[in-house]
Amino acid sequence: MRQVNENRRWMALLLALCLIAFFGLSGAYFLANAHHTCTGEHCPICERMGILLALTAELGTIAIVLFLPWAYGVPVAASGIAASTRHSHATPIGRFDRMNN
Repeated sequence: MRQVNENRRWMALLLALCLIAFFGLSGAYFLANAHHTCTGEHCPICERMGILLALTAELGTIAIVLFLPWAYGVPVAASGIAASTRHSHATPIGRFDRMNN
């Protein structure tokens, strides 16, 4: 069990480093090519910047969607079934109480 947690920790660190490198390098590319001499409608630099901007927006959205539940303590699918059924016994039906006394 400890080895599995250690592997997950290293994979999470590697993923975080890859995301940081991606955002840093894409920002550097934007800064380096912000004032390039555009060749017109089919400019290869503008095309690459558009693709990179779309990918950056998608990865940023995914990062926000994955971070917000963790930041607010909302139970997510990774926490298992116990978190989703923890509050289900608060109603009389959840406790299997008879309602027709």
